[in-house]
Parts: sequence; C-alpha cells; structure tokens
Amino acid sequence: MKCLHPIFDRPVYRFAMPVIDSSMYLVPADGSCLVVDPCISEEAEKLLRELRIESCLVLLTHEHYDHISGVNWLRERLPCQVVCSESCAGRIADPKKNLAAYFKAIALQKDKSEKAALEGFLEPRYACRADRTYTGRLEICWENLTLNLREAPGHSPGSQLIEVGKHWYFTGDSLIPETPLVTQLPGGSRKLYEEKTRPCLEAISPGSILFPGHGGESVFSGEL
Repeated sequence: MKCLHPIFDRPVYRFAMPVIDSSMYLVPADGSCLVVDPCISEEAEKLLRELRIESCLVLLTHEHYDHISGVNWLRERLPCQVVCSESCAGRIADPKKNLAAYFKAIALQKDKSEKAALEGFLEPRYACRADRTYTGRLEICWENLTLNLREAPGHSPGSQLIEVGKHWYFTGDSLIPETPLVTQLPGGSRKLYEEKTRPCLEAISPGSILFPGHGGESVFSGEL
C-alpha cells in the first residue's frame, strides 16, 4: 500500500496486482470509498475494515481483466455500485472480451517466482457486471467531489477517463507517462484514440496529477 497525493483533503491509496502491477486506487471518505479498478488485495481489505467503510463506488477505467479482477471479490465484502461505459459493461461480462481467458499466457512468460506470485490471481472464466452505465459522458457527485467520466476509446473500446476537480485524473491505460499507448489488443484502435481520446488528454492542464493504470502517480508534463 502506498499513500499518494491527496484529492483535495481525501487521501488516495494505491494497491497493485502482483507482477503485472495494475493499479487499484482507494479514496476513502466518511464510511464510503471510491475504488478505481479493483484487484484482490488482503492489504486493501484490512484498510477498508480499519476505516469502517460500509459501501463502495467502483469505477472501471476499462474492461481488461487486470483492471476488473477484484470486482466480484469486493462485492462479496461490501455493497458496491459499479459504474463504467456501456461498451465496457458488455465486455466485462465475457471472459474473452475482457481478456481473462488469455491472461494465463502472460504467466507462462514469467519466471518461477513471478508465476508463484500470480497464482490465485488468474481466473480464465472471470466475468463481472456493472450496475450503472453511460455513453458519451457522465457526471457523478460523490462525497462533495464531482467525478466527470468520459468515454476514451483507443486502448480498448470500453476505456474511460475519470476527471476529479479538473486537477486529478484516473487515466487507466489510455495515458501512462513515458509508456507508449497500446492499441494492438483486441478492440484497440489508434484511429479512435486520435479522433476521440487524444484531444481530451491534450486538454489536461500541465501540473495535473495523473493516477494511471500501471505504476504510481505522476505530475502531468503536458506531453503525450
């Protein structure tokens, strides 16, 4: 667990899937918690208990298995409302479209210790569901924060950007600083990225705080 740059007065905690290093972010507030891209984490569960969290608002930056693998796990522990784009919702319910069916192939490329670390985190038949979906844009008011969700296809059809207070952004795999954008996975599209998503990313002010889908937080330089 790592405590990151706060959103206003709200602490932000990061947890990660072993080896793959996909980020789950927790933003607790008064018995509720914003969770972005859940993964299975005993450490996160302990924090939720310590903070006496009673419910979670879950946002998915996109449909790929390493960013949704903890949805069902979290639902078993707390009441959750899972929100994502309509396109994402259709894919998280299908192990082939969310790529869970193929993640064991990634494990085969790892060394013995990494394979052991991933054991128990890979479920080839994994599927989950959304409670609320949207197309285009959606604004959510949560614990005095305004969350602006926007579809951002390119890395995947169901990708979205999450803006908080025009200064903090959960960018998923659409923007990982110093990492080339991946559009070669099924459903990826460089064309859609250039047409729809890149202009949104270019509108982010330099100095904003990015919480990307892999690795830790970053201060946005203004360069894509």
